[in-house]
Amino acid sequence: MSPERVAFVVEEYGTIRVLWETFRHARIQEQTAIMAKAAERVAPVGNSSQTRPPETKVVKAELLLANLGKGRRRIGNELSSKIYDLFIKDEYDG
Repeated sequence: MSPERVAFVVEEYGTIRVLWETFRHARIQEQTAIMAKAAERVAPVGNSSQTRPPETKVVKAELLLANLGKGRRRIGNELSSKIYDLFIKDEYDG
């Protein structure tokens, strides 16, 4: 990872601990949203004429860093996913 990209992450999150906690929180939110959506498909609320509340957009945890940076120095989806894997997985498979 280039020094510029590291600087973007440090500027946004400050410490490794904060970044790790942010990844964990985002992962929990993502899993909760997936379970809620699955439960909704199995047992829809009310009758079909009722309007459903608008869906909340949950960012995929692994793409949390993707938009940090500017232009060509942006972190991007692939690098964000690799960083996420390093922080979350028990074993990194590269």
